Amino acid sequence: MKLLVIYIITSLLVQTVSSQVRAVAEEIEDSYNSYKNALESISSALDYIESAKYAQTVDDANSYASYAESEISDAIDYADNAERYASYAEDESSDIECDNAEEYAYDATRDFSYASDALDDAESDLSSAAFESDGEWVSDYLDNALSDIEDAVSYLNNGVTDLRYSLESLENCNVNVKNYSSTLVTCNDLLDFIKNEGYLKATILSYTLDSEWLYKVTAYTYDYDIYVVAEIKTNEYSYKTNKYIFCNIPNGNWTNFRYGSYGDSDSYGERFHKYIMDNKCNCQ
Repeated sequence: MKLLVIYIITSLLVQTVSSQVRAVAEEIEDSYNSYKNALESISSALDYIESAKYAQTVDDANSYASYAESEISDAIDYADNAERYASYAEDESSDIECDNAEEYAYDATRDFSYASDALDDAESDLSSAAFESDGEWVSDYLDNALSDIEDAVSYLNNGVTDLRYSLESLENCNVNVKNYSSTLVTCNDLLDFIKNEGYLKATILSYTLDSEWLYKVTAYTYDYDIYVVAEIKTNEYSYKTNKYIFCNIPNGNWTNFRYGSYGDSDSYGERFHKYIMDNKCNCQ
């Protein structure tokens, strides 16, 4: 029997800016880790079942069946954990009103529950095999356990697929910075996200800006939009600055700020006010 292992790309949300979103992602990751542990225990159980089927004596077959039963018992615990963490992800997705993530987490919860039920049946079959003295009956119990385990693996893999979809839906709900709500993200978090996930477009340093208040202006692109991070002096004579982020800058605005358009001032500061300042991000 082959175990179909489906991997979750957890890096999708490594830089997620909302603590609530991170909480959901962590529950999904915990559920996924429990899924992996369940598969590892199932894999060990399958090895023991194979040994039981080729055992030379009924006593040996009983022993291998008992070992397999122990592994399946562990797999049940892991499947239950996967179900519990998926349920937490469902609840927390609901809290942030990410409906698709919530629905997929619900589906994962259901599938992991079905997997646990199938493993319960396999455990019962293996327990019977461990105490059966008739070799043909032992073989039948082992075959039944294999069928139950196959069902369980199918449910587990369905569940982890649902987790992946939930994670992707969560990304769509919350990582797209164009849709950030001020109640969900701080400006510092948004700034860190753009710096880590965006692509550097250009940086204009103090000596070029030659401004009493602009110290440094950096542009990033993310999802085909331009975001500008401006370091603004606390006063004309200070080297201390505060950072501000400006969202969804039209490409023409950035070009006009950087190079100036016909009739524009030579002052970067005045062009910043004209082309950038009104696009301050909706963050707190």
